[in-house]
Amino acid sequence: MLLLLCATIAQQFKVKSPKHQSYYTTTIFFFAGAVLLRPAYFIVIILAAHAVELLRVRYRWYIPAFNVANFLLCSARGWLDSQSEGPACCCAKRWVKRSTKFEPTRPCSMLATTRWP
Repeated sequence: MLLLLCATIAQQFKVKSPKHQSYYTTTIFFFAGAVLLRPAYFIVIILAAHAVELLRVRYRWYIPAFNVANFLLCSARGWLDSQSEGPACCCAKRWVKRSTKFEPTRPCSMLATTRWP
């Protein structure tokens, strides 16, 4: 419940950058939900956070649809990585071990967009 509340509040505050880009701080709550909760719960968190924002600010339909799909796919992959010891987990462990490269072709690296020290 706390993750839902925090993600919904954080989704209302975006950081605007040049060239018409914006960033949200909800990613940390979505990732925490993907690692700590069952899939049904983090799906509700993602949908609720975006639904509240959609009620407040009207965007073209494809913008929130893309954002929701992106977070759902990445969170599902994060959940798989946290639950398994198979190839998905090995991929994440390899990425953390290298820690200097970001490979957008690897599905598990979509969640880890920052470099580890």
